[in-house]
Amino acid sequence: MAIKVGSCTVIDDTRNLANVCSISLVSGNQGTSGQVLQSQGTGQPSTWATVSSITNFEYNSRNDLRTTTPSDGAQAFVEDLGYFSFNLASDEPDDDETSFRNATGAWLLTAPIWDTIEAFNAFEPNGGNYSLEVVNQIVGASPGNCVAQCVSLPGAAQSDVVEIYPICGGCYNGTVFMQYNSPAWCIMMVGTACSCASALNVCKWKIHVQKV
Repeated sequence: MAIKVGSCTVIDDTRNLANVCSISLVSGNQGTSGQVLQSQGTGQPSTWATVSSITNFEYNSRNDLRTTTPSDGAQAFVEDLGYFSFNLASDEPDDDETSFRNATGAWLLTAPIWDTIEAFNAFEPNGGNYSLEVVNQIVGASPGNCVAQCVSLPGAAQSDVVEIYPICGGCYNGTVFMQYNSPAWCIMMVGTACSCASALNVCKWKIHVQKV
């Protein structure tokens, strides 16, 4: 259902903000197509502003958040974590999961995805011990070479015991283990000494974190 103010459609049936029509304010100011009203704080008149874009980051590229120069309130999405909002005045420490600091403030996790919520919920009642499933992204490794897939393990420190085993798919050649590569844990595969690349047909991994 479209959202309207008077006879003016503010958000259309496709939720496409590009189709937002202009609305005249009491002061006579008028926005243009694609703009929205943006609060300027208590007691201050709202102003027209364009819809902020959301930058997407792969999980393995989340470190790029620390090199950005966003404005206050900017939005970003990190794969396997969720939506982040930039807070210019934040003093939240950087934990590589819910907060990423740059020179002027911090990206704070404001809307975690369901997998992240499940991981945090499992973390507390079990003394910090928990298990989760991870979709495999490794296709294989050449003999003697190592391939890595870094994953989000909330609360897992370098001193903790982290185990991994396949839960679906076929067999594989090579050695697979968990390794801490600061600031993240990674699935590591070492190819076996055979004449061909080590095939990895596993569709998911089960990872268990035991706090020490």
